[in-house]
Amino acid sequence: MKAKIFLSILALALMISAFGQKPSLELTFTAIDSVAYVQLDSIKVMNRTQGGDTVLYWPDTVLNLVNVGIDEFNEEGEALHLFQNYPNPVKDQTTITLYIPERGEVTLVITDILGRQVINTEKVLERGYHSFRFVPGSGELFFFTANWKATSSSIKILTHGNGSGLTSSLEYTGSKITEPQFKRIEAIRNFSFSLGDELLYIGYVNGLQSGMLNAPETSETLIFQFATNIPCPGTPTVTYEGQVYNTIQIFSQCWLKENLNVGTMIDGLDEMENNGII
Repeated sequence: MKAKIFLSILALALMISAFGQKPSLELTFTAIDSVAYVQLDSIKVMNRTQGGDTVLYWPDTVLNLVNVGIDEFNEEGEALHLFQNYPNPVKDQTTITLYIPERGEVTLVITDILGRQVINTEKVLERGYHSFRFVPGSGELFFFTANWKATSSSIKILTHGNGSGLTSSLEYTGSKITEPQFKRIEAIRNFSFSLGDELLYIGYVNGLQSGMLNAPETSETLIFQFATNIPCPGTPTVTYEGQVYNTIQIFSQCWLKENLNVGTMIDGLDEMENNGII
């Protein structure tokens, strides 16, 4: 009887714990010029519903919303931490940075979407920040996991799927003791967010800026477009009411290049009325 009561209490506690946790959304930012990757200088995120804003500085291109402290860097520097790769999505190669608080053996494992190990390697690293260059092979999604002592950390790596026939590789590119300029926990604690809020994102590259609006509900990758005065990639023309219009890309917005030519002309002296006629 006591065992049944104990199990019931344990199950109830687990349910309360599971439902009591706030969902965490992970927004990953990247940028392109037409179809070519470009490196972001910074990203400003503004909450147009509640007010407030926060700024990410490259190479930090990932923002966690709601439970913002879960995946952010440990301020005391006492834990393994794996930072999101950049660029992401990957076209040819990408850089991955990890931090370990003291010297030790680190196991690095990369698997594909089917769970198959693509790379499994071990390396003894000193305390500090270490960078690796990853070249993906075939596949559009990989999982990178770092294991140090009894802890592990993982990230998702997206690709453009251009690596057909290539062999995946992971190369160690160096280390440093000082901390990269990643977004600190205290800098985003005051950024309020609730599901349904409308956010404005502004990406900056070499003095140019590109923006987009979004009301995120799930984790996603957001791509700033920095091309301008070219047909919209993937949508060079639009057909509307029997007319074909050219498009023009202006940063992250796609516009019609010509004015609409549709409907019935109404003389300016006539009274306007809603008669169902365009």
